[in-house]
Amino acid sequence: MSRGSRAKGNAAYYTIIASIIIVGAVLGYMIYTQPNQEKNQEKSKPEIGSWSVYINDKKSSVIHTKTQEDGTATWNGNITVNVLDQFEKPLKDVKVILDGCGITSANVTDTNGTARFSVSNVTLESGISVGYIQLWLRYDKLSAPQIKQDSITVVRS
Repeated sequence: MSRGSRAKGNAAYYTIIASIIIVGAVLGYMIYTQPNQEKNQEKSKPEIGSWSVYINDKKSSVIHTKTQEDGTATWNGNITVNVLDQFEKPLKDVKVILDGCGITSANVTDTNGTARFSVSNVTLESGISVGYIQLWLRYDKLSAPQIKQDSITVVRS
């Protein structure tokens, strides 16, 4: 074998080795960065940031009932829940559930991040002075459902 053909063989060998190293480095980089890219994409998706409760159009989380002749205390009115994402923008498609003091109701936020409820017969039984309506927020647009919980206090007036 001549010196020239041996040099050509060595050059081909080193070219193959360099190609394998480059392919390995590229695959390694892709494997390493893929989970980070998915995490960054997940972070940029909107999620529940904050919410506000309005009782008859007044920002509050307390309902004042009226005592009836039979000793129960009841309330009828409107409850509005506004939901914002972590960027302070209205969040659509959040399931809002109210449960307690004689009511169970569900709604979904609109494009303004608002869920409205017209409720009747929120009730405190005779002898009970304080109760709670549980407020559940569920957002299913992420890889795992996001659930937040709060409460509305119901007091006897």
